[in-house]
Amino acid sequence: MAENDEDIFGLEMSQSNCTDSTMDFSSTSSVYANGDEVVAKLSTAFNCAMKAANPKLLVGYHSLTLAINEVSPSGAIAACKCRSEVNFKFQFPEFKKYKIEKIYFTIDGAVQSESKIINKSK
Repeated sequence: MAENDEDIFGLEMSQSNCTDSTMDFSSTSSVYANGDEVVAKLSTAFNCAMKAANPKLLVGYHSLTLAINEVSPSGAIAACKCRSEVNFKFQFPEFKKYKIEKIYFTIDGAVQSESKIINKSK
């Protein structure tokens, strides 16, 4: 798998504030493509003092990986988990040519979720 410069793809990431404590540590995701634009969403549990950072788009064989790190802006770590949504948007001009079928979402190198890509331009 090759790491790619997010500037090539115009990778954007945003995260909702993590406010409610949760005991559900599962992750869910969804992805759709409309032409060259790909929109992805990951719902997961983060440590209450942490946030998503350093997004990278990795290209594999018939798949992509959206990799992020969990970082603490203040240096603190809390004894709780809270649910947060992380949204991604990027351009993948060769989307149809490479037959990308799936996106994996990783946090600190561990796969949290995977999702088939729904192609809305068909």
